Formats: sequence, structure tokens, C-alpha cells
Amino acid sequence: MVYGEPIDLDSKRVLPVAKVNYYVGGGGGYSDMSEKEPVAQGEGGGGYFSVKPVGVFEITPEKVKFKPIINMYFILTILSVVTLGLGFLLKRNRKFK
Repeated sequence: MVYGEPIDLDSKRVLPVAKVNYYVGGGGGYSDMSEKEPVAQGEGGGGYFSVKPVGVFEITPEKVKFKPIINMYFILTILSVVTLGLGFLLKRNRKFK
């Protein structure tokens, strides 16, 4: 988790929060020399880095409250799956009548 610089608004302070992920990997290979072909060797590496906003802490003199950021892609995916599932069930149920 990464916390941003606090932002002052009127009588409250907002503290942004993000999640950071990183993955790295690498490898190599070597093949023995045969009579007809020379030695072959290879190496490689790569990585992935992402930063996703999670929410904000809203800090007032009375309390501290965390407000998450809503992931609309996730909500739309769930809504689509439910809608397609209901449509399939209704079509299937209509077929048996």
C-alpha cells in the first residue's frame, strides 16, 4: 500500500491510498554443442508493474473514515454475468413449457 500526500479541504484532510504490485522474473538456457551445430545460449527477463487506486482516508477533527473507490469494471462484469444468466434461464424455462 502507498499513501499519498495529505490534501487539506475546508475542515478535513484527505489521504489517498493506492496498491502497488510488481512482478519480475528471468531465466536462461544452454544447449550442448553437437558435431554439426555450435553451442547455443540464451537469457531473458521481464517484469510487470501496476498502481491501482484503492480509496481515501477522510480525516476530520471528529473521526477518520475510509472511503473505497468503486471498481466499475467489476460491477459491470458481475451485472453482465447475472443478466446473461437470467436470460439463459428464462429462455431455457420457456423452451420446456
